[in-house]
Amino acid sequence: MSDADLLSVLPEVFQVAATPDGPMAALAAAASDMHAPIRDVLDGIDRVVDPFRCPDSLVAYLAWWVDLGWLTLPLGVILYLFEAVLIAGLQAFIFAILTAIYIGGASAASH
Repeated sequence: MSDADLLSVLPEVFQVAATPDGPMAALAAAASDMHAPIRDVLDGIDRVVDPFRCPDSLVAYLAWWVDLGWLTLPLGVILYLFEAVLIAGLQAFIFAILTAIYIGGASAASH
């Protein structure tokens, strides 16, 4: 909320008193600056309630809170192993393909 937005919700007496260089305008600017961190949190509240975008620590806390904490460690280990196997497998596949291309190109008759 900008200074003008804040002043628009105040009574008319305050709006009239808020000249650009007056104390009321300075007070509105200070109030606006004080509320900036709160506005930032509220503007990003969807990140907190979305389990795919919230901080990892919040997911662990919520899992513990609904008594699913026992599931977090085994599931984490399973996902880690799956990722490790997937990455190792892809690296081996890419290495084999590149090796085959190199050997095939080196052994092919030149034109």
